[in-house]
Amino acid sequence: MITTTNDKSRDRNGGDKNKARQFGITSRILASSALAGALVFAIGGWAAQAKLSGAVITHGQVVVSEQVKTIQHRDGGIIAAIRVDNGTAVRKGDVLLVLDDTQTRVELSIVKAQLQQFTAAHARLVAERDEADAVGFDTLDLSPAVISGETRLFEANRRMVA
Repeated sequence: MITTTNDKSRDRNGGDKNKARQFGITSRILASSALAGALVFAIGGWAAQAKLSGAVITHGQVVVSEQVKTIQHRDGGIIAAIRVDNGTAVRKGDVLLVLDDTQTRVELSIVKAQLQQFTAAHARLVAERDEADAVGFDTLDLSPAVISGETRLFEANRRMVA
């Protein structure tokens, strides 16, 4: 058998072009679509004919979890009073709880005492630098104990320099 290159019924590999067309992409897409449609139709038919024999009935409450908020103070502390109950609706600015301010007041008094001490020490050191006869505590709001201690230090340092 002799084949020629002009024979249009054969492809490059020697196969029949009609057989190649039978298994082409178009026929595969059509077959897949028909199969998918039949599957959807079968499942829809089953769902329409299926009988539900019962249901569970219960009581409950649906709560959206996004409405529950965690609150915390940036410094922490001891709670003195809680002003809301569980489930109470609150608005922005409502007082939810009151912190015990004992610890905060103690810390404030310590910081104020340190500020007085540093202010008095600054005034004493300026007076020593300027070789003044006395420290100018007159314009400063300081406790008598702080003034007394810095005055003694000022006089002791003057005696050592002299």
